[in-house]
Amino acid sequence: PVRGPLAPEEVEAISGEEVAPAAWREGFRLWEPQARTCLLASTVGGAHVPYRTGGGKAIMSFIAVKAFARRGARRQVLHVPPRVYAQTMAKKIPHAWRALGIDVPVHGLGGGLPRERRMRLAKSGWSGLYVVPFSLLSCEDADELLDALDPDAVVVDEAHHLGFRHSSNSVRRSARARR
Repeated sequence: PVRGPLAPEEVEAISGEEVAPAAWREGFRLWEPQARTCLLASTVGGAHVPYRTGGGKAIMSFIAVKAFARRGARRQVLHVPPRVYAQTMAKKIPHAWRALGIDVPVHGLGGGLPRERRMRLAKSGWSGLYVVPFSLLSCEDADELLDALDPDAVVVDEAHHLGFRHSSNSVRRSARARR
């Protein structure tokens, strides 16, 4: 469906549709890979977008969240490496929500949240984006957590970290829970 880089005018057109008006006036524009992600997520329903460091991959994750919300995903999960969880919650999400005009509630399940509160939040049935550090996928209650979340869409930021040997248990748990 989407092959090769988009033309500059296509990137500008997609930016005009996806960027919030205030951010647009401030000069915020999507980069070509981000615009291509918009197109893939909204037309195909998903995207695997490997890209270089500093290339705007975090925004790509949130573009997917926005596209999936438009497609009716009530509950979404964003998996992130534990080392970027705090930064994602404190900086990346507020920036993306402002820049892209995303209106999806955010529920953080990491950051030392006690198991009881984490499970209560997962079972709440609330709509929104649940941010789950990879490390929670290795906990004893990972299957129960994923079942309770029962997401309509899953977005994985920095998915290459799931290939590390210490993450193999996470991969098995996540795959088994989503069958």
